Amino acid sequence: LIRPQPSSIPLKVGEKLPPTTIVLQGGLTSLKVNYHQFRAKQVKGNWKFKDRVVGFDSLTFYYRNGKYQDEGSWVDFRQARIVDIHFKGKFRDFRFRKVMKELFRYDFFVDGRASGKGYLSARLIDGSLDLKSLNGYFDLKIKNVKFIGYNLGVRILKFLGFKIDEKKYSLDFERAKTKLIIKNGVIYLDDLELRSWNIEAHCFGWVDLVEQKLKLYVAAYPLEAVATFTKPLPLL
Repeated sequence: LIRPQPSSIPLKVGEKLPPTTIVLQGGLTSLKVNYHQFRAKQVKGNWKFKDRVVGFDSLTFYYRNGKYQDEGSWVDFRQARIVDIHFKGKFRDFRFRKVMKELFRYDFFVDGRASGKGYLSARLIDGSLDLKSLNGYFDLKIKNVKFIGYNLGVRILKFLGFKIDEKKYSLDFERAKTKLIIKNGVIYLDDLELRSWNIEAHCFGWVDLVEQKLKLYVAAYPLEAVATFTKPLPLL
């Protein structure tokens, strides 16, 4: 028996790997599937492996009491030390921040249970997320919204005059909704609406996750003023 010896010359990032002749496909039914820290339950669907690309069809699973229904996702392993991931589908009560942390090891500054639809493309290089590779679109409604950590999101809100608990650096809202586009690591907001029991805020603009820059236009209204006056008085 002759065992192939591993190459002593490491492959360069992005080097194209030779195509494979093997094609595998089948159905998947599992009570639990683990990928790094990501844990999915009641996984069902079809998959196909061809030329180092894994594609999914009719994939559904539950994640942290939320549900995901796939609409054509794939994972690409054709380049050395690079994994390209593309998710597209519908979701209900999904923990978006947990997904970003467990799949991409990126600590996103917004938490909550998100419902909606959209897609997200990303690239992992040696297991780390390349922020410039983030592209996507989402139509979202989020419940129990939290801006967490002393990061870009909380710095934005603190600059706008919101009172932040400096012990835990978080700010809570009852719900939010928005349509957003992600292009090369920049999030473009059409109309982000945040609402709590006594305040409603709207903003649009962009947030650059790569350069940590932003340009946002914000209007915040006290809901007591909305109920009292014909025209609400803007706080900002």
